[in-house]
Amino acid sequence: MAATLSGRHVEIAWPDLGITVTAELDARNAVPAEALWEALPYQSLQGHALVAGSHLYHVAPMPSLLHLPATTRFDRREAPDGTRPAAVGRQS
Repeated sequence: MAATLSGRHVEIAWPDLGITVTAELDARNAVPAEALWEALPYQSLQGHALVAGSHLYHVAPMPSLLHLPATTRFDRREAPDGTRPAAVGRQS
């Protein structure tokens, strides 16, 4: 596992389903992860790429995230489940 960003965890919740999970931010993409952390909490609609297997996605309400450098990239067709979490809240 990659180094963590100061033990930062994001809480992802689906209130209507009564489900909440926690994901840990790691240092693979520190710049976008920091921008995401600073934008929390937020709400977004979640989508499912029906033709891409078990991948879920959402649009983060932060246009600047599109222009930040990423050091680690994933091919969604090959990335293991859970490698691209969405976030709607944060925990310290």
